[in-house]
Amino acid sequence: MDFSGVVGFENSKKGLKHSIDSGRLPHAQLFVSEENLSTLPLVFWMLTQLFKEDDKVSKLIHPDIHLLFPTSNTIGVSSKNVRSSDQLNGFRSAVLENPYLTYNQWISKNSSAGGSFTIRTEDAKDAVQKLHLKPVEGSYRVLVIWGAEFLKDQSANRLLKFIEEPPAGTLIIMTTQNERNVLETIRSRSQRVFVGPETKDVVEEALINLGLSKEDATLYSERSKGSVSWAMSQFQNKEQSQDFEKRFVSWVRSAFLAKKNKGAVSELLDWAEDLVKLERGAQREFLLFAMDQIRSSLLIQYRAGDLVLQQELAESFKLEKFAPFIHHNNAIDLVQSIERTVSHLGTSANLKMTFSDLALQMTKLLHAPK
Repeated sequence: MDFSGVVGFENSKKGLKHSIDSGRLPHAQLFVSEENLSTLPLVFWMLTQLFKEDDKVSKLIHPDIHLLFPTSNTIGVSSKNVRSSDQLNGFRSAVLENPYLTYNQWISKNSSAGGSFTIRTEDAKDAVQKLHLKPVEGSYRVLVIWGAEFLKDQSANRLLKFIEEPPAGTLIIMTTQNERNVLETIRSRSQRVFVGPETKDVVEEALINLGLSKEDATLYSERSKGSVSWAMSQFQNKEQSQDFEKRFVSWVRSAFLAKKNKGAVSELLDWAEDLVKLERGAQREFLLFAMDQIRSSLLIQYRAGDLVLQQELAESFKLEKFAPFIHHNNAIDLVQSIERTVSHLGTSANLKMTFSDLALQMTKLLHAPK
């Protein structure tokens, strides 16, 4: 993809272009967006402007641009030696395949063996060393930290002094889809660039540029709520999305019946056993999907349904009919139960028991009094 031609982000582009042209580009910036909005295209658009549309930028191979991103200690290499550099080719391929890549998509794509994702201290140390060298081709050295919320105390400490007083001609560009989880020491040293949803027309144009037909682009942009990332994910994973919808509907319907029907309890346990058969990445994606449905139902319950991306699931299951059962007395517990299950995917936990417990928790919580 030629990032110099990225559509959308117009307000952010104007501000960034002015900063570049005036020579007043902040040395540390934090691009802030919501969970389903990727700022990667904007970051690399900015870099094409900085490096005069050098095609090496769009290919993610420019020697003066260094990339840090979250990795798992179980992705094909020793947990002691894992680095962003170990996964650099895979990351490049993932971004070139989907320039609107989100963290959840990256993690799910690489979590078949479990493990927690973080930006490691060794990566931060290597980055600081590289950025003290002279530029190879341009006037700038750039560090892109994709996922500032994945910087933990040790790795952040390696970067703090560098972010505060970088060498001349050095830029640090960070992104986050969850600003609350970014360390305050990082936030306070960065100028924030806030990125919001796009219009339907911009999403449609972006999808066509990414290779979708006019018909598909129109369909998915209408349901996108301004997120190219969400629309692309739905398009690329149509069969998986349909499977997740059916699994969620089956889970909820059996959970409703299980309080008075022993046969439904057996169905819930069968549901859990079937979920075990999925790959870890697919299990994680499904659980995130389920959390989205809980949150969407809560929004509908409290008259904010216009913020919901999709209100009808498989088998004509309408969230507006499910929403009355999601309320202030059970929504948080439901989400936390799913989050705990997600965290167990990176451990040696017995997943059959874990999923069975989750399935039964749904029964208990759906029948909680308002």
